[in-house]
Amino acid sequence: MWFRGSGIIEYDPIRQGINSTDSNGRQNRDKWWVIVRVNSEICRYYRWWISKEILNPLGFERRKDAIRNGFHFIDLPSWGPHISVLRGERPRDDLMYLWKKYDGRRVEFDYSHKIECEGDYFFVEVRSDFLTNIRKELELPIGYRFHITVGRMWRD
Repeated sequence: MWFRGSGIIEYDPIRQGINSTDSNGRQNRDKWWVIVRVNSEICRYYRWWISKEILNPLGFERRKDAIRNGFHFIDLPSWGPHISVLRGERPRDDLMYLWKKYDGRRVEFDYSHKIECEGDYFFVEVRSDFLTNIRKELELPIGYRFHITVGRMWRD
């Protein structure tokens, strides 16, 4: 089953919760990344299910109690709820005029209800012709499987 969502496209995003500044006191950005910031409630919903059914099925309320009993916790990813469109992929010089073309634009997408896990990250799959076309315009490889990063598992 697929659901409809939307988010805002952001180029060179700042990682939330990471205090990194340059020598002039400006926040550092991750260059050549494009993400779509999505509604945090989507991810909160899935993190609740992951915590309840997978990571902490006995419902320990305190982190220390859960860890002592062998359970883990899930937290937001560094950029918060997002879809990665470009991951540090610098466009060719002749295509740089397209960089930031869609910055701040709202885009719609479909997302799966099935939670998947790879390593310590949980995500749901996303379909979007618009996001695929961004990669095509920049002549970057397509076929990349878009996903909403829901959270990251922590093992204290």
